[in-house]
Amino acid sequence: MSYTLIGRDGQPYASEVKGLLGGHRQTLVYGTMDCPVALSLLRRGFEPKHRVFFADEETAIAAGFRPCGACMRERYREWKAGSDRRRPRMKAAAVLTLAAALLAGGCTFPADPDGTLERVEGGTLRAGASPSARTRAEVALVERFARRLRARVEWTRDGEEHLVARLEAGDLDVVVGGLTKTSPWKQHAALTRPYDGRHVMAAPLGENAWLVRLERFLLEEAR
Repeated sequence: MSYTLIGRDGQPYASEVKGLLGGHRQTLVYGTMDCPVALSLLRRGFEPKHRVFFADEETAIAAGFRPCGACMRERYREWKAGSDRRRPRMKAAAVLTLAAALLAGGCTFPADPDGTLERVEGGTLRAGASPSARTRAEVALVERFARRLRARVEWTRDGEEHLVARLEAGDLDVVVGGLTKTSPWKQHAALTRPYDGRHVMAAPLGENAWLVRLERFLLEEAR
């Protein structure tokens, strides 16, 4: 029996040995064959046309894929830490000037290590919605937020667990669905301040500029 795998050059090839890792061609994410997010999508009937396979992890990385944050958390954290270190730095003089200005004004400068706000503005906001009595109202909120950013919304509907896993993996930008300030997902996502006294939205950890922009919008909507 022959299997189609992806090589180090990102091209498919025939192999007599079954792949050890799976991946997604569009998101460029690789993970284990029993990844809960991937299996959930397949069970729900999503077409596996973008699913690919690798002989090993080294090949997946060479082909330009990164580890899944849901099924390969340690490898994802290592990858994210390395990715952050490789980001271009501002020139030293600019950094010193900026730091001096911020310190003088007693201000902080929210930033996005993964550039979420910059990517979404004028582009695509990847949102997840779980079933809830508040989902309809929150979907409308996210749509208005996207219009404010001149972005279109790409929706993913699933259960909370899988949506938060995809948020943590970097595949989503915001998750809604009746989440509250006592949500059990605090360790895996950045929660906004309650915009109605109780309910919150979930954003990726560390994307502070994105979180600040989202919270500013929710505050304006609540007025």
